[in-house]
Amino acid sequence: MGLISLDLVDLSGLAAIMSASGVDELGRDDLTTIALVQVLSLPLSILIGSLSAFGEELGWRGWLLPNLLSLGTWPALLLSGAIWGVWHAPLILLGYNYQRTDVVGVLLMVGWCMLLGTVIGWLRLRSASVWPAVIAHGAVNAAAVAFLMFATPDTMATGVFGTLLGWPGWILLGVTIAVLVVTGQFSTRARAVPGLRAAEAD
Repeated sequence: MGLISLDLVDLSGLAAIMSASGVDELGRDDLTTIALVQVLSLPLSILIGSLSAFGEELGWRGWLLPNLLSLGTWPALLLSGAIWGVWHAPLILLGYNYQRTDVVGVLLMVGWCMLLGTVIGWLRLRSASVWPAVIAHGAVNAAAVAFLMFATPDTMATGVFGTLLGWPGWILLGVTIAVLVVTGQFSTRARAVPGLRAAEAD
């Protein structure tokens, strides 16, 4: 569960990914070109990721969150995030994301989804549209995959706690939520929110 080590010079992580994909050994210049293309194509990756996240966000932030607002803004955000995290349980128990096949892995995913779900849920409520949530979800997925290109091969499987899914991501999301709270953003909602109940913000 160590932190991820980066290799920004030889791009050994990208080399390992390419090798696993059946590509013959590449030189540093070739790997640098591939990495540059991947970084520059992030907007396209986000678009593709958003398309794949659309159905999920339509359910979580498009339907579930609005229908939980009668409980209050904060309970709705946290509960919808927790349910979103539990929904990932079958994959997590197979070792996906946290490389754990026990309840601890599921709890880690639930906690992370509650943090990310709060930020994405705020985007949904503040904009009165599901689209900002869709794009944010796609951006997170695309960024997490792109980051792995710069990790060393020996830490890819065990260094999750150095990625967006671990402490850096939790801290970043926590700080973002704190800033939104301090600036009163959770008490402000778009005036016309189609499909949302007019529940009072906490």
